Amino acid sequence: MPINLELKARILSRVKTEAVARSFAQRKDELKQTDTYFRVSHGRLKLRVINGAESELIFYQRNEGGKRRWSMYEVYPIQSPKRMKRMLGSALGVLVEVKKKRTLWMYKNARIHLDEVSGLGHFIEFEVMVIKGKAQALRLYKELVARFDIRENQTIAESYSDLLLHR
Repeated sequence: MPINLELKARILSRVKTEAVARSFAQRKDELKQTDTYFRVSHGRLKLRVINGAESELIFYQRNEGGKRRWSMYEVYPIQSPKRMKRMLGSALGVLVEVKKKRTLWMYKNARIHLDEVSGLGHFIEFEVMVIKGKAQALRLYKELVARFDIRENQTIAESYSDLLLHR
């Protein structure tokens, strides 16, 4: 399974955060995503629909409470998201639905997300893909934390789904 190192933090100014991203990263896309989370016995399973068309089923496992959020994941493209959602909803039950507008930036082996999540607000999220070893991923993670001047008290060790469920 592929592995990445993740960070999520609240942002005070989207304009300032976007200016920092623009200074060194490459803007890739504007995305509208709906993530439907299903009830599973371990890990997380979500169906992501992107811009109302493209979709994928994502399973991931990570230590939700840890300081470093290493995540193992699998992504599978889906041709019929409505049918898949109905089928998984019937079999497993829907836990929660997360709707967000995401601006995707890329830098080296990291995805940088500037997210506006319905009902929650604005966030920055990094996913540093482990492709050159965990040490390189951790160095890049720390570089991004420094570039965006993210303080420990801004970070969130929960998924958007958890934040919505506990709201």
